[in-house]
Amino acid sequence: MAFIVSPIQELGCPTVLLDKGIRTDYDVDGDPDPPMVDGNQIIFETNSSEDVTTVQSVKFAICGVSKFSFSYDGLIEKTDPGFDRLLVEVTGMEVNFEYLRESQGGGEPDEYESVEGSSEVDLDNDNPCGYLVSLSFNTGDSLYNDGVFYTVDLSYE
Repeated sequence: MAFIVSPIQELGCPTVLLDKGIRTDYDVDGDPDPPMVDGNQIIFETNSSEDVTTVQSVKFAICGVSKFSFSYDGLIEKTDPGFDRLLVEVTGMEVNFEYLRESQGGGEPDEYESVEGSSEVDLDNDNPCGYLVSLSFNTGDSLYNDGVFYTVDLSYE
């Protein structure tokens, strides 16, 4: 049976997988604020203060999963390429998956674009070591971040 670390909480201690009794570590971190976590949804958003660079991450382990997938939507700047990065990584034995979404540029200062997407990675659900999942958000600078966010929904089989 597939399971994911649940619930992911904003605590600094291990979480118990209630259906299997397996303990695994996870980490929720943010500067200046941590991301919001609600079940299998993670919301990365910028700080409301101006002139602040936002860097947030969530890391957790999954076990007994044959497919891990995610979808996202968001609002990011389109002034310059390479900013407002969403990075999703899954690592484990013989798995090194990486997905990157960032601004493409081409707009005037203070212009934003709505983005959405999804991806998935096939995993070996017999791997006793499980997999580390890392999601991170980085505005890259403190400019044009008014209302910038990513909402990421996680699922598994």
